[in-house]
Parts: sequence; C-alpha cells; structure tokens
Amino acid sequence: MTGGSSSQVGGLIGGAFNDSAYSNVHVSGTVSGDQYVGGLIGYASTTGVITGSSASGDVTGTGNDVGGLLGLLQGPTVSNTFATGDVQGASNVGGLVGSYSSGSIATSYASGAVTASSNGGGLVGGSSTVTATTAYWDTDVSGATSRGGTGKTTAELQDISTYPTPAWSIASGYDASSTWGICSAVNDGYPFLTGAYSSDPCASGNGGTTGSAPPARYTFIFKLPDGRTCTSISPVTVIDGEKYTLPGVDADCRTMPGATVSGWTIPVPVGFTGAGSEYLPFSPGHVVDVSDSQQFTVVPFEPLLSLILDSNVGVDQTCEPTDATFVDESHQLEYSWIPRVDVSMARLPVQAACQPPGYTLTGWNTAGDGSGTMFEPGSGVPSSWATDKTNRYRLFAIWAPA
Repeated sequence: MTGGSSSQVGGLIGGAFNDSAYSNVHVSGTVSGDQYVGGLIGYASTTGVITGSSASGDVTGTGNDVGGLLGLLQGPTVSNTFATGDVQGASNVGGLVGSYSSGSIATSYASGAVTASSNGGGLVGGSSTVTATTAYWDTDVSGATSRGGTGKTTAELQDISTYPTPAWSIASGYDASSTWGICSAVNDGYPFLTGAYSSDPCASGNGGTTGSAPPARYTFIFKLPDGRTCTSISPVTVIDGEKYTLPGVDADCRTMPGATVSGWTIPVPVGFTGAGSEYLPFSPGHVVDVSDSQQFTVVPFEPLLSLILDSNVGVDQTCEPTDATFVDESHQLEYSWIPRVDVSMARLPVQAACQPPGYTLTGWNTAGDGSGTMFEPGSGVPSSWATDKTNRYRLFAIWAPA
C-alpha cells in the first residue's frame, strides 16, 4: 500500500480506535506514507487487542512514528506478533512499533533493519518507557538500539531455546496446538505463527526442505455499504489455493437491527454484470477459491423498506409545499418507511411533498420521465416488495394540467 503524503497509513488499516481488536491478520507488501505508518496499522489508539498477527513488507515514512507493525501504539495489548520488513522514517522509528505511549507488548519480535534520523529502535523507536515482556529484536540486522524488549543475535532468534515457555507457546517445527513454530525452511528460520497455516509449512512440498515457498497468505475483509468494516467477522486470513465459505445469512454485518445478509459483492469494473457484481452478488455461504486478498461488501436484506417520493419538479419551476411529513430542506423529497410485514397494508401518498400550481398528481412512476411502472395515488405497493432484495425504492410524481 502506498499512502503518498498522508498520515495514518497501514497495510491493513490506517487507524484503529475505540475497542478495535485484530487477530490472526498477516499482511505482506510494502507500505509508505508520511507519519503514523505501520506494516499492519498506522495509528493504534484503542483499548482492544492485537494478537496472532504479522507484517512482512518494508515500511517507509517521510515523517515520524513509523513501525514495522504499528506506527503508533497508544493503548492496545499487543502479543504474539512479529514484523520482518525494513523500516525507514524521520523520528520515532521501530522494527515493530514506531512510537509508544501506552499499552503493552509481549511474545513478539522484529527482525528488520531500522533507519531513522533520530529515535530509531530495533523493537520500539520513540518512548520513555515501554512495557515489553519477552519481546525481541535482531541486533545483527537492526542497526539500532531499542527503548523496549531485548536484543538478540540472528542466531539466537533462530534458536528455539531463546523463547521461554510457557510465555512463548512454541514448538520445534509445526504443531497446530502451539501458537508459534520454528524451522529453517519457514520465515528465514525465525519463529512463525501456526495460525497462518492450515498444514505443516516445514514439510517438503509445503515450503519446507525442498526450498519451495510456503503458501501465500491473503486477507478477506467484510464491509457495510457505507465502507465501515464488520470487525466482528473481519479481517480473516486465508491461504492461497484453499476454498473459503463466505459468511451466511445471519452473519454479524448488519446495516440495522434485524437486517440479514442477502449477498456479497466485490469491487468490479464499471459495467461488469457477472458474479460478484451488484447485478449478481455472491450468495450467503457461497464457496470461493482463494487466489488473492479481497474485499466483500454486504448486500443487506432489511426489515424496513425505504421509499423516496420525488416531487419531480424542475429547479426552475414553482413548487408549493404541501403538508407532507418527513421532507427534505427543499420540500421536494418525502421519505417513508414500510415494515416488510406491513407491505400488504401500505398505501402510496395522494399528494407529493410539494405541488406545482395548476397541476394535478396523476400517479407515481419508477422513472422520472414516466416510462417505468406507474402507480395511482393512494394505491397499494406491490406484494413482491415484501420479499424483494431491494431495500430502497425511488418513485417520481407524474403531473398533468389541472
């Protein structure tokens, strides 16, 4: 990710606030920006937890607070994490964390080189005091001291005896019941997080002794239509070549109480109408093949239908407000909400939000030019609207001389 001249830039997210929590997230690729730049998160000011996660790309900032994993640590509990990329910035630059003001770091390490004009640290850059427990940085590679953690040589960090148990849940090789594993074939011999793998990466053919690379790790992120991430189900780390089942109807990614999932869309080119587009969303529970990181946006099925009733009068024409309720500032749009269970009883208004002098409302149409479906004033709405996946309808007033 390239942030340009910007602050709060991260390989996963720029800023994490409130009680945000992130676990089992693994990000690769370079990240660059101005200040508050991190391989995973740029600005982490939260009471949440960041655990079981890693960043493996180089991180560059033109300003301050630049870290291999986190640019600024302000509050979170950080454990079982690592960063392997080289980190470069102006001041407060750290292999794992650029700047630290509060929170804690445990069972984590950084193995990249650190370049800073001032306040560069192998584990943490700028800070007066750091709460870091059994956290390490590579003294052979870093080229910097640190304001937290313990410096170890490359050979020491590649030796399982360096990591005390039970603080570190670590196994020689791969053991899914342990948090960490270590073998010469994976992660350049430094410890790896077992949660990033569904099978033994140390074995021949899985990135092991044959020298082939371990399966690539990607990230799936699930979002609401307004762009907010559904943090209760996202992000998810997935493995290249595997199959993944998309969240189902009752997934906790809701636009309003009672809403369910009717589908998922992905970013597609303009005009594309194939699978994953708004015209053909993936169904809940659809199985996809993992080949890259992806963002999915929920298509909600909401318990309330929203109607926008457009007076359909030009801006250069006079339109006198009526006594309609729930109108906008221009008095040309009226809003109405219909519970799905009450669709059979709903009736369209007999007047618009405003009315042009000398004209009579003849109906409501789904198209502004009257070429769509026509409904008489006061008529009921289609019964199919109770189950249609569309949540919002816009109807246009059609006028005739009085």
